Parts: sequence; C-alpha cells; structure tokens
Amino acid sequence: MKINFLILSILYCLVFASQALAQAGYSSGSVSQQRRQAHTNQIPEAKDVVVEEYMNFHRHNIPLPARNQKVNMDLRWGNADHKPDFPEAILQVGFTTSLLENNKQIAPLNIALVMDCSGSMADANRIPNVRMALTALVKQLRPQDIVSLIGFHDSSEIFFPAQMIESKNEILRKIEMIRPIGSTNIHAGLMAGYEEVMKNIDKKDKKNYTHRVLLLTDGMANAGITDPAQIVKASRKYNEKGIALSTIGVGDGVQTDMLRTLAEAGRGQVHFVGDNEDMTKVFISELQSLLSPVAQNPEITLTYDTDKLELMEFFGYAKNQMQAGKITLPLDDMNKGLTQILMIGFKPKNTKNKKIEVQATLKYIDAETKKQMEIHEKIYLYSSPKEEIITTSNEKDMYVARYEMLKQQSSNQFKDDEVRRNYVITRLAQSIKDLALLNQRNNENDKNTSLSLAQNSMELCKNLVPDYQKDEDVKRVYDILEKYVKML
Repeated sequence: MKINFLILSILYCLVFASQALAQAGYSSGSVSQQRRQAHTNQIPEAKDVVVEEYMNFHRHNIPLPARNQKVNMDLRWGNADHKPDFPEAILQVGFTTSLLENNKQIAPLNIALVMDCSGSMADANRIPNVRMALTALVKQLRPQDIVSLIGFHDSSEIFFPAQMIESKNEILRKIEMIRPIGSTNIHAGLMAGYEEVMKNIDKKDKKNYTHRVLLLTDGMANAGITDPAQIVKASRKYNEKGIALSTIGVGDGVQTDMLRTLAEAGRGQVHFVGDNEDMTKVFISELQSLLSPVAQNPEITLTYDTDKLELMEFFGYAKNQMQAGKITLPLDDMNKGLTQILMIGFKPKNTKNKKIEVQATLKYIDAETKKQMEIHEKIYLYSSPKEEIITTSNEKDMYVARYEMLKQQSSNQFKDDEVRRNYVITRLAQSIKDLALLNQRNNENDKNTSLSLAQNSMELCKNLVPDYQKDEDVKRVYDILEKYVKML
C-alpha cells in the first residue's frame, strides 16, 4: 500500500509539472483548446474562452494553510496605496489547500469509467491512448475501491460491472478488448455509468465512499437522446443524489458546451485534450482529485461599501450578475495541493486618503468531517483623490478607451509581483475572449476594434512584465493571443 501511494504521489508531482495540467483540481480545458486552435489558425468562439481557466492554469505563489488548517484564503491588493493615475485597484483573492501527505484518511472510491467506443474513436490513435490512460488509472486504485467500466456506441455496454478490484487482471483484460464501432450514444453510456455507481451509493458500509462518473468522448451525440439539454437534465438527477461527474473531450469535434455544463452541474472537472496530447496525465490528475478531496461546496462572499468602492470588473464573470456591495460566488470543490485565484477590479469613489475595507468569507464543508467551516478575512485599501471614470454608451469606444488607459498605466500600480503577473495573464486572457466576441460578429469595424484591443493588451504585458518571454506562464497566454492577432 505504501509503495502504491508513493507511486501515486510521484505521478501527482509529474502532473503538477506538466504544462497540460499544471493546476491540480482545476479545469484546464479552455487553455488546451485554444492552444490547439491557435496552431491550426482557428479563432475560438467567445463562449469557449474561459478566462478563469487561464488564470488558474499555473500554480500560484500563495502561502499554504497553517499546520492545523486545510484551506487558506489569501487577500492582497496589487497596491494597497491607490493613486489617481491607477485605472483600478486590483484585488486578488487566493486559495490554497494542504498538500497530500498520507492516504490513511482518504475515502475509498466508487467510480464508473464511461468510455466512447464509437467508430470515430478509431481516428488518430485514440483507442490505444484511452487504453493506456485507463490502465494507468486502474493500476493506482486500491482493493477497497469500487470500479465499473462502461462503453457506449449505438447503445451502452457494461464491460466490467461495479465491484471491488482485489484483482485487477480482469478489468485490465476488458480494457484491452475495447474496440471502436458504431455511433455515439452519450446519453445511454452516461446513464449506465450512473446506474453502476448507484448500486453501492445507498449501502450502509459505503456511506463514506466518494461517488463519481468519469465520461470520455470524442464527438457529438448522434444516437439515442441527442438533445444536450435533455442529457444535462437527466445527468443532474444523479448529481442531486450525490454522484459527481467529470468529463474529458478528445480532439476538436466534441460538444464543448455540453461537456462543460455536465461537469459544472456534477461538481467535477472538465478536460479537453488533443489527439496527440497525453491522456494519461488527465486520468492521473482526475484520480488525484478523487483521492484527495478537502473542501466541498465552497462559496466565497465579498462585501464592500458601495459609497466608497465601485465594482469595475470581476474577471471571468459577468459584472451585471453581481449584487452591489455583496458578491457571492460558488466555487469548484477543492482538493489537496490546489492553488486558485479570483481577480477583481475596484474603483474608489469620492474618497481622499481614506481607509476602505473589503471583507471576505469562505464557507465550505470539510470533506473528512462533513462539518460546515468558515474562514473570515478583511483587507484595506488607502485611496487618494477621485479620478474620472470612463463612461460611454458606445461599446467599441468603451473597449478602446479602457485599453488605451490600461496601456498607459505605470507599473507602480503593482507593488505585489504575484498580483502583477497574474493580472497580466488575466488581462491577456480577457483580450482573447474580447477578440473572439468581436471577431465572430463578422463586422470589419469590430475586427479592427478587436485587433486594437489585443495589441494594447500585449503592450500592457510588455510594460508590466518586461521579461515576459522568460516567464513561461505569461508567455503561454501571450503567444496564444499573438497567434490570433496574426490571423486577423
């Protein structure tokens, strides 16, 4: 057992080091997808650009929890001394969880592996890659873990019914027998996976198990129930019974919206991998997530005085969906070794040399004790005289004016280097989304505007991180944006 756990820990470190899955417990689908599209001269649709995934693709330099804590919440301003020439006061809210040390308290698993076996899986060596990934995952499971293997094509097929795997030879043999055939009945495969997990979910001796379905597909639903809304609705009924869902999309022909919605409803991860990318890393990362839950149903609430602060931007989220003075945001479940940030832009209002308070409360359920936990923190901003805020009814003028202002800002806006580089990554990612949004309108003026926005953001990057070419995390996002700019 100790040797197996050591192997798992080593694999975990390798996953952290990889570019494809640098963020444990956090989805990286948007970044991987856009990297592939940039290389194939495809500008993405705005709905596929998830800014918060870019923000959390890399590990963050945030303090770990104290020895007796499991989660740490870290608040920091880019510069707590806000000057009139700063466009915004940038607040970074960070989270870290304790590192994985031993597996004595790790809950056993009840997991269904639901694999696409349709004819399209014969393309680009996908089936051999799936076999390798499944084999790597199964070999790390423990005798007390329950696993089932389901394939789907025109219908579903149970290759290995739910059971403890004291001997792995039988399921490994079944994995080697997977062959591609027929159409893509995602609904049938998903429902069969849920039903295999349900066999053990209500048993008294399985109450402490972690229940999850892992769905992998390379295509569009074209057999059985094909309406994404119906598939999501059927899936949610099982999520409400305590079964989580993670999804893996392979190649460029997948229904990204549906897979993302399924995973979000199922409080799991969503991954998108290319045909030549290492699927094994994704499966090992997913296993690590299953083996090391820390905080379930986490929710962050930020409160501030609307007479003193105006919310300008909540990167990755729609500002108009936020309640003025109080922002409440559900977060993904947190696992061991996680680092994650939120970035918010505020503007002081009618204040002069005043101390402005922002309070944060993180609520979550401890995955081990099932107790409700709360963390409370506060941070202060010291503001200089008021600066005029850009307002315009013209959307394109607003975009250009804001980015021109950002381009001219001084690096003195950021005394904290960690917030500075994370802000640059966030701003570059936001530019990718803005570019995609304006480009898909198929209007020449909008395309010119999107080009101007992207170029301004790239100049901002050079201003705030002059050595960005040596920073692989910044350079990764910069290079994606630069490739899109060259396509316009």
